[in-house]
Amino acid sequence: MGYRFFDRFGGCDEQGGACNWSVLNNTGLSHGHRRWESGAYILTAPGNRHLAHTPPLRESAFETVFAFNESVFTNRGAGDPGIRLFFRYDALRCRGWYVSLLFGKDRTVASLCREEGVAHRVVAEEVVADRPGRPGSMRARLTVEGDAVLLSLDGAPPVAF
Repeated sequence: MGYRFFDRFGGCDEQGGACNWSVLNNTGLSHGHRRWESGAYILTAPGNRHLAHTPPLRESAFETVFAFNESVFTNRGAGDPGIRLFFRYDALRCRGWYVSLLFGKDRTVASLCREEGVAHRVVAEEVVADRPGRPGSMRARLTVEGDAVLLSLDGAPPVAF
């Protein structure tokens, strides 16, 4: 892997968004459900895709630390909190792959999924942790090499799809 993308969110654009990212909005709201702070990119509502400015990559390793606040886990009326990590994604066609992480009350589930416009298909699903979702930070690594997709959370052995 010869290309490296690294962002500590040290700068923002004229709209206050992180410089190295685009937002694919699902709504017409101008704030994009995100805000930038030095050292952090904060998603304030679900639904939009936040896309790193990279060339098309056939192989990649994505590492991130993300955190949920307490309110995400106490207000489960809309379902379990989660995050989607997209790869090989065509923003113009809304088509590509992603790993969905759902932080349930008693376990964390990862699903390999395919998006084709408004259709979403689960290709494979694995329980990645027998513990409930919780507030605080979590480290994730998503590696894509050929047809192999590996996901590791908090340094645990990776789950292969």
